[in-house]
Order: sequence, then structure tokens, then C-alpha cells
Amino acid sequence: MRSILRFGLLALALATSAFAGGQAAAHPVKRILKQGAVAPAEGQFAVTISSKGFLDSAAYKDIRNASLHLLKQYSPDKHYFVGLGRDGAALVAFLQNLGEKDLATNFPASSNSSGSTQASVLAAYVKRFIPEHVLSSDKTIVFIDATRTGRGLAYYVPQLQPHLNGRPVVKAAFAIKASGKIDALRNNPGDFHVIHTEAFPEINKLPWSPYESIVSEYPRHVPGFNDINDLNSPRPQYQQFREGLRLHMEADVELDHQLSTLAGVAAE
Repeated sequence: MRSILRFGLLALALATSAFAGGQAAAHPVKRILKQGAVAPAEGQFAVTISSKGFLDSAAYKDIRNASLHLLKQYSPDKHYFVGLGRDGAALVAFLQNLGEKDLATNFPASSNSSGSTQASVLAAYVKRFIPEHVLSSDKTIVFIDATRTGRGLAYYVPQLQPHLNGRPVVKAAFAIKASGKIDALRNNPGDFHVIHTEAFPEINKLPWSPYESIVSEYPRHVPGFNDINDLNSPRPQYQQFREGLRLHMEADVELDHQLSTLAGVAAE
């Protein structure tokens, strides 16, 4: 009896220690299928934001499939996702509906001003936007962007690495297909994990209006040039977009099936 009691106390102490040390949850993804939930009708927008309709069934499925591609490539029990700038906000919104900021975060850093930010400035941004339990874990940080050139990832990720407690990183670039333009990232992937978008063409729209200007969590921001306090109030349009996604996700049996096959997903 005493040995059982000692074992129980030891297990409790270890659990308490892990919690106090900010350890990441073993199952950062939650399945959110809701009995009786009904998805928006085919061709119907799930939400209207700033007079623009978003997330008909085709657009939703593309964002879902692109997000699932990430989760299959990078299991959520061993990886953490950081959307760099505004262009990946729709993907981060999907991931956050599954795991909030224990799974993914938006990191405000404009690629149009790459080269204007010094590494030292970024320490405060890492502290603010990447949870401490991630930095103290053994997870790999996957930086994601939807981009033609990979310019933002190429500049910011090396600048951020000194502040990531030695966490390994991946630069995951959804290489958008821009009509009539040279796809530089596709032709010269370098050290990027390049994800082609033919299977989910809606992702090609993310770097431009209406996505970039409307659904991002934060406005355009250049660390070191803009004040970090400008980010104190996330844009309400981002939460509206998340709610539009949720209307689909809670009724999506295929999503639930796909999640059930992944490591790092909590049981129902």
C-alpha cells in the first residue's frame, strides 16, 4: 500500500513539475466534430467580413486540406506552427481552431520590409507571440508563409533563431502560383520545404485582397519600425474568420477522420 502511495505521489509531483515548468501539452490538437452541426450550404459563404463573403465550401476545403497537409508532414506532438506575417493567417486560424495558441500563432513581420529589422528587436516579439512552453520543449518550430519568393522566411527566420532556445526550425513555404510571373521559389527551393498549391488553389489568393487586408489577426507590421504596442488589440475580423471556419469544421466528418489518424490529437 505504501509503495502504491509513494508511486502516486511521485507521479503527481512529476505532473506538477511539468506544469510549473510550462511543458507543452502532449495532445495539442482537439477534435471538434459536433453532433447535429450543419455546414453552410454548397456555394454559400460561411461569413461576411467588411462586406466580403468568405469560406464557401470550395474555399473551406482548400484551407482545410492545406492545413491537414501541414499536420501530416509535421505531427503536432513534435512541432509548433508560426505564421509569418499576414499571408498565412487563414491557415493559422484553422490550426488555432484545433489547438489555440498551444498549436499555432501569428507572428507579425512584413516581408515587404525584409532587411529593416535587427535580430535584437525580435526578442520581445518571440517572448510575446511564441509560448514559453514551446520554447522550453523539444519541439521543432515550423514557420509558414504563402509566398512567391520566400523573402520573409529567408530574412526573418535566421534573425529569430537566436531567441528560440536552440529549437530547430523549418521554413515551410506554400509556393503560390502567380499567373504570368516567374515562380522563383518553385524553381530554386534552397532550404525551404516548398509546398505546391495545385491541390488547394485557394491558397494562391492568400497574399492579396481580400485575405491579406481583411482576415489577418494583426495589421501590417515591421518589427523595429512599428511599435510592438500597436499589436495590443488583435483585429476582430480575424476572430470572425475563425468563427466562419468553425461552422464548417464542427460539421466536417472527413476532417474528424483525418485528425483521428494523427499523433498529438486528443481522444474524443
